[in-house]
Amino acid sequence: EHALVFNVSNPESVEVARSKSPKFSAAMTWLHQSFGVVPDWPGFDILTLDPREPTSIGRMIELKSSGVASRFQEMTWNEWKTARSSTLRERFYLYLVGNLRSDLMSAQPYIRTIRNPFEQIAAAVQVSRTTQRKVQLAVSEFQEAEHLDLMVQHSEKTALNG
Repeated sequence: EHALVFNVSNPESVEVARSKSPKFSAAMTWLHQSFGVVPDWPGFDILTLDPREPTSIGRMIELKSSGVASRFQEMTWNEWKTARSSTLRERFYLYLVGNLRSDLMSAQPYIRTIRNPFEQIAAAVQVSRTTQRKVQLAVSEFQEAEHLDLMVQHSEKTALNG
């Protein structure tokens, strides 16, 4: 009921959050009625609420991860439509998490946070043969991003087994 961070990556998670949090339900209704955000598939993975904001919406976070430091990431057309919404742009964040493969001992895992990715990058829209539209993002072309290297701690057992 008092949660401020919600998984909205699938309809089941959205429904559970709606049933347990009136604030979440109100925020999703506002996003749908005011901006046409699809309630079951809002176009981002995580919604944070900010009790200091009149609408309660904090961040709309799209999370992309990769086992390596990918040069390109893809967003679905639905994700991109939400990111480009002129009124929501300042609240939309793209979190890129990379170097997650455990066999890359010399590669430092990281999180790169990009606020308002639509304004920061020129993206190429590609249409696949199954008529799915995806937006390909050249990760190195973002003008501004917060970058945080992560530390991986290996247990003694893992270190001994290689």
